[in-house]
Amino acid sequence: MRGNGTQPAPQGGGRPSLPPGAMERLEIGGQVTAVSATSITLNGGGQEITATVTRATKVTGKVTSISGVKVGDFVSASISGANGKLTAGSIQDPASLPSGSGQ
Repeated sequence: MRGNGTQPAPQGGGRPSLPPGAMERLEIGGQVTAVSATSITLNGGGQEITATVTRATKVTGKVTSISGVKVGDFVSASISGANGKLTAGSIQDPASLPSGSGQ
């Protein structure tokens, strides 16, 4: 885990085991497998992760809204939540991964 509480999604699938109620923060890059006005699903490291998209979700890159993100696009996303309820804070299409992420 990084000092700011953010951790890259682990390679090879699987998310870290957290105690109930603990806040989870992921920086993930992967291929979009499903997308709608209210959610996005990414295949990151062999595991699909679905997050809610809200009005507050910032979409950057070649597109400026979630409607511009398509299945098959490679994106990077900042996702957070607790108790399995994840929300995308930001999505960049195409992906821009932090150096050293291993993705």
